[in-house]
Amino acid sequence: MNTVRLVMILVVTSVLAIDCSTDNASSVESTTAAGIVTSTVRAVFVMNGVVRVAPYLVVDKREAGCDSDSRRVNSSARVAVSIADDQGVKVGAASLSRGLWLSDRGCQFTFAAEVKTGSDFYDVQIGAEDPITISAVEAMNKGFVIGYGYDW
Repeated sequence: MNTVRLVMILVVTSVLAIDCSTDNASSVESTTAAGIVTSTVRAVFVMNGVVRVAPYLVVDKREAGCDSDSRRVNSSARVAVSIADDQGVKVGAASLSRGLWLSDRGCQFTFAAEVKTGSDFYDVQIGAEDPITISAVEAMNKGFVIGYGYDW
């Protein structure tokens, strides 16, 4: 009888510890057939990204999509997105979506890349542009956002 109570207390304590100490972006909880909750760290996370291009750099403005002036900005549909860890090793890749025309903001491209965890920082490179470094916390929680041609 005391053994059953002890196991239940341990399970409840473990669940509380997991809920307080893990990040939903990088951990997964599962329950065994015996009711024991376990936690494992994910090997990847999804980095969402947004690339915004100011209206004066957009050459094709349609409701069905838009595109940027490739002579001035290296952002358009299907442009490669490469993500490297803090050691320079490629850990994720994607391509930009078709542009969405927002009349008050310009052309917006998005991407979603599966990225290997384990780095404190990530370098995100859009096409041939110079890479931009963001923290792992920012990459997992906010994602990547950049704008071309804006005076922020």
